[in-house]
Amino acid sequence: MRGFGLCLWVSVGLVMGSVAQAQVSSSRLETLEQVDAWMDVDEDSLAEGALLALDMEGATPYEEAYYAELAGNLYLGSERLRQAIGAFSRVWGTTPVDSATDVRAGKALNDLGIAYYRLGRMDSADMAHRQSIPLYQRHEGWQGLAYNYNNLAILKKNLGQYDSSTYYLTELKGAATLANDTLGLAMAYFQLGARYADMTKPALGVENYLEAGRIFRLLGNELMVRMVCEFVAAAYLGFDDYARALPLLDSAADYYRSEENLAYRLASVHRQRAYLLADLGQWEQALAYNDSARLLFQQLERRRWVPKMNLQRADFLLQMGNCAEAIPLLEQQRAPLEEYGFVTDADELARMLSHCYLAIGEHDRAAQI
Repeated sequence: MRGFGLCLWVSVGLVMGSVAQAQVSSSRLETLEQVDAWMDVDEDSLAEGALLALDMEGATPYEEAYYAELAGNLYLGSERLRQAIGAFSRVWGTTPVDSATDVRAGKALNDLGIAYYRLGRMDSADMAHRQSIPLYQRHEGWQGLAYNYNNLAILKKNLGQYDSSTYYLTELKGAATLANDTLGLAMAYFQLGARYADMTKPALGVENYLEAGRIFRLLGNELMVRMVCEFVAAAYLGFDDYARALPLLDSAADYYRSEENLAYRLASVHRQRAYLLADLGQWEQALAYNDSARLLFQQLERRRWVPKMNLQRADFLLQMGNCAEAIPLLEQQRAPLEEYGFVTDADELARMLSHCYLAIGEHDRAAQI
């Protein structure tokens, strides 16, 4: 294996340890160059070899941190999360404290937090990310600090702690500004828009989305400009402001149609367009856009969205008074909704079915749901 090859290569260098110290340093440099050369050859072997190289005699703290970080990144990339945690913990343990290598230790803690997060160990992830903050700040590692704030914002959002998430996104704006990272700043505004939308604060959502769109336009990032149009339209729908929402949805849809690999975004726009048309009472058009979105999700093999779109279709049919079509469609969605764990949607389905059966006079069937 290439990992053992790396170990053997280092061992040969150590056997020649009787040479001058300058030669040993040269050997270490060659080892680093060899590791870099193997980066794209055999990642699993390289990770094992990098960890073995940690134990070479006379290794400096920098070299130990380098090899441990290399192994951790390889493990993280291949979802070998427990091994990644061990490697990143070793970086944190071997990097000198209060030195210029604090930024490296901060990155290791950030990566450690990512590994914990993917394992579902949220408290450990939170602690690792927060421990890295002063290390980045001490040596002005603003780009790394921005990444870290972004990870904390995502973690807090997924825990339902929206206020904490918005706090870290606000901190992300500051770090991105210090790092001269204009794209990162735009993404911070974009995420803040989404977070305020999650918190049912659409006015703040629109404000942040629009600032994100302004920066994306300056950067010439047309895709993100159109995504801003899509999400601002969703916020306007929350105001029932259809006059503003409709042209924004059209703008996003036109761009998504013209580009490859954007069918998922087009499906999302069609789903929103169906909502809008239903609110306006234009049922046939609403059904057509709903079916278009469902078909796109099917073609993309986004199967989790298919029962949701069918549930939305049944809701439209129910509002049209068409229980005859709505009932069999609803019955067919029970199993997939349960399979995908959509508890809220399953509850909504039960409510809709009960309403349908009551509407057609089948009270016993309604009571059984």
